[in-house]
Amino acid sequence: MMQQQSSTLINATKYNLKNITFSSGNQLNFTMISKDSTISMNNSNIKDSFNQISGTTKVVKPFWAVLLIFKYVNYIHIDIYKAKSVYKWNEMIINACVLAGNGYLDLLKEYFDKNDQCSHQILYRSKRNTIKTNNLTILKCIVDRFGSDFLSPPKKIDKDVLYYSSKYGRHDIIKYLLGLADNTPTLQQQWNYELALAISPRSGDLEMVQFLSEIFDYHIKRIRSIHTTYQNVFNNAALVGRIDIIEWLVNNRSKEVYLDTAMYHYAIKGGHLNVVEYLSTLPNYSSMPFPYRDQLMDFAAINDRLDILKWLHANDIGQCTKLAMTNAIKTNRLHIAKWLHDNRTEGHEPNVIDIISVYDHMLEMIKWLTENRTDACTTKAMDNSAKLASLDIIKYLHYNRTEGCSAYAIENAIRSGNKEMIRWLIENRSEFSMNPKSIKLIETTMLVQDSVTLEWLLTNYEFSIDDIKVTLWRWRLMESLERSDIPETIKVLEQFLLKNQS
Repeated sequence: MMQQQSSTLINATKYNLKNITFSSGNQLNFTMISKDSTISMNNSNIKDSFNQISGTTKVVKPFWAVLLIFKYVNYIHIDIYKAKSVYKWNEMIINACVLAGNGYLDLLKEYFDKNDQCSHQILYRSKRNTIKTNNLTILKCIVDRFGSDFLSPPKKIDKDVLYYSSKYGRHDIIKYLLGLADNTPTLQQQWNYELALAISPRSGDLEMVQFLSEIFDYHIKRIRSIHTTYQNVFNNAALVGRIDIIEWLVNNRSKEVYLDTAMYHYAIKGGHLNVVEYLSTLPNYSSMPFPYRDQLMDFAAINDRLDILKWLHANDIGQCTKLAMTNAIKTNRLHIAKWLHDNRTEGHEPNVIDIISVYDHMLEMIKWLTENRTDACTTKAMDNSAKLASLDIIKYLHYNRTEGCSAYAIENAIRSGNKEMIRWLIENRSEFSMNPKSIKLIETTMLVQDSVTLEWLLTNYEFSIDDIKVTLWRWRLMESLERSDIPETIKVLEQFLLKNQS
């Protein structure tokens, strides 16, 4: 019951959080409405659910019901915000950055009253979080408390409050910051206006780009320490797929459009075919010798942009190298590899199966390469797969390819502790018959405590009796310090020496 309720609560919260209601007084109940169903819980429901969690049979008072609800809330947040941090209340009230980012003004003031010597790093992160959540009130509180000098970032950090305000499109906050700068000349010297302009297209706001462009031009005439990376504003416009912003920049900052920009690459990275098409129409832009421009098809393949790759191929823009298919294979993008195989002639770098055979999820790619390519493998493929991969890949290579493996396969299998792999190699590969072998093989077998494999190795390989004696003596010493019983591997070595010394 509880699992079903928890799942329903999570779904309801995802789709209709506003329909959660809580009653006041002794009788606690709530109703949640989702797309799928409605769930209502009161004290008795909560009691049953709480008992299932804790195993207690005591009467559940409303206080415990509240605890249960908070437990649900934690599950809900973890489910919805999988890639983000989730804080408990007692953790949040002692974390200024989290308080600032979640708008807890009164609690933040209490925190500052108790911790008036906050580090520059904490204040920087707190201000950054207030800008992300667009809370000018809390930002003003921090400035009033600690002064505008703390608006500059810590050392070795370029991204200041102006940068984040631009990135998230916070017009009101930028106006407030610029007002502070008018009265604080040191801020004008410290703030990175060109970086704020460069990131402004990420806001998706053309007016923000226009405003920062004007501010940048004003300050570049007054401040000599301006950086020289403002052309990234074009790259970011291409990354977010905003042709209107690119057009405005081309018309109003035309001198910079041909200054080592990489708009093609950023448009490809963002997956914006329409921007790639637009860039091809810019006068002289496609013919400019930009860094790595010739590898545009490689870049499209690496970024899994098959539609753009096809368009570049059809319009003969950029070039393609073996890197395209090689990266498609390494990243398990079979659809990219197939298209390149059918439409291009560059191929891939040699022996790629050697590289990917160590990963379990690469079996389908290995099958396709075996069936369609002829230059993809050496004995290292099986050797490497014995380290970490599943037995399925080893078996496929064994039954479908002719390269085989080397003695390193069994050693890698022993080192990985995969006994199933070890035994399969022993029973199915002819490479491991009566060859002199280093004592290291015995050492690795002792390490994984596999007495069966150890006995097989001693039976089928030639080892130095003196080496076995030294190994036995050393392992006896180590085991005597750690355990009272004698491991089977030591017994196997002892029996081997008894037979071979007589």
